[in-house]
Amino acid sequence: CCRLFLYIYFAVMATAVSKLFQFTNDEYGLYVPFFVFSAFCALSLIYVVIFVPETKNKTLEQIQIELKAVDANKESVTKL
Repeated sequence: CCRLFLYIYFAVMATAVSKLFQFTNDEYGLYVPFFVFSAFCALSLIYVVIFVPETKNKTLEQIQIELKAVDANKESVTKL
C-alpha cells in the first residue's frame, strides 16, 4: 500500500524534473539547470556538515545510541 504511493510520487517527480529541465534549458540556456543543481548540492553539503553525526571509529551500537539521543552511560546494550 505504502509502496504504491512512493512509486507514484517517484514517477510524478521524475516527470516534473524532466519537464522543468527542458523548460529551463529552452528558456534560459543550459547553464541554469546546472547552476540550480550545484546550488542544491551546496545546500546539501551544508546540511550534512551541520546535522549528520560523525561515525568514524564508532561502533554500530554507539551510532544507534547517538541517533536515539540517549546518554551512552544510561543505556544498557544487550549483545547478540
